[in-house]
This record gives sequence, C-alpha cells and structure tokens, in this order.
Amino acid sequence: MLGVAGACVADAQTPTADADARLTEVPWGGNDAPSDQSAVGQLIDAGRAALAAGDAQAAAQRFSAALRQAPDDPALLNNLATARAMLGDTDGALQLLRRAVAIAPDRTDIRNNLRTLTDWMQRQTPGLFDDNAVDGDRASGRQGVTSGVQPW
Repeated sequence: MLGVAGACVADAQTPTADADARLTEVPWGGNDAPSDQSAVGQLIDAGRAALAAGDAQAAAQRFSAALRQAPDDPALLNNLATARAMLGDTDGALQLLRRAVAIAPDRTDIRNNLRTLTDWMQRQTPGLFDDNAVDGDRASGRQGVTSGVQPW
C-alpha cells in the first residue's frame, strides 16, 4: 500500500502532518477486477502513478474516468477518495468511502480509511457527526458542515 501523505506537503493544519490521519491507496484485484491490459486497468495504473508522484489532480482525473467504467469497484472508490482528500475535498472523499464500505463491508483497509477520515474531520470540527462510530461503518448524519474543514 502506498502512503499517500508522503507525497504531499504537510503543515500543522492538515491530516498529512498527523501520522494517524493518512488515507492509503488500496490494492484492487480479484475475479471481477479489470486486467492490467484493459482500458480501466491502464487508467488505474496511471492514477496510482500520479498519486505516487504527488499529483492528486491527475490521479483524481484518472480514477474518475476508470470509475465511469467500473462504478462498483470498492478499491477504485477508495483510491479516488484518497486523491480527493489530498485535494481538500474531504466531503467528496467521505461520500466515496461510505459507498466503498457499503459495497465491500469486509474490506478492513477501506473501513480503516473511512474511520481515519471521520476521526480527523471530527477533531477538526467537533460535533460534525451525530455519531462518529464507524463500526457498522456508517458515520451518521452531518451537522453544521462548513467550508472551513481543513484540506488534507
């Protein structure tokens, strides 16, 4: 797994500066995963390379394009969430991670990323979630979300 935060410039107000607040790229694979030679596989490879190079914008574009062709791939949803979080779109990242967990509730790596993000958001804006328990793996209703949430 790739620690995405290492590719970002960190400061004291971002989760990249906090070792406990890093989302990680997760591997994709399995019987229903596209082959590396497919168009989706090529987009995913390009997205992963962009993340490794610290280019979250390019990664998000590649993962978004791949997601249009494989909309229910939980690893792809996770990796797009990682790129979005790096870009500061924590709300978008949260939605993607919730969707990934709903599709693959047994993926502890993705559940850990959801927990990491919700924990970080809760620390930045106390009271953001009605219930911050992610074991069931749904952070429930949102309260008072503003654009003041710090970027990753």
